[in-house]
Amino acid sequence: MDHILNLDVHPREDGACAVTLETDQPPEDLCRALFFAFSSAQRPLLHMAATRASLEDIFLELTADDTALPPDGAAASPGREEDAS
Repeated sequence: MDHILNLDVHPREDGACAVTLETDQPPEDLCRALFFAFSSAQRPLLHMAATRASLEDIFLELTADDTALPPDGAAASPGREEDAS
């Protein structure tokens, strides 16, 4: 299916699977298409819920890959050399 960015499948003890999808469209736009895709594959949907990331989730995702500052806390300036004498 188009617009699916990430797919996580988590098997459960009862034989079912919990599936989490990340999309680039509002989830409401894909719910109908997902329902019919599962139906045509003869796979029942036991539960479907649309959620959105909170501002905190977005902030944590954006800042997770930032590189740490040097131990002294000073950021190096590009193109600037310090005098070692």
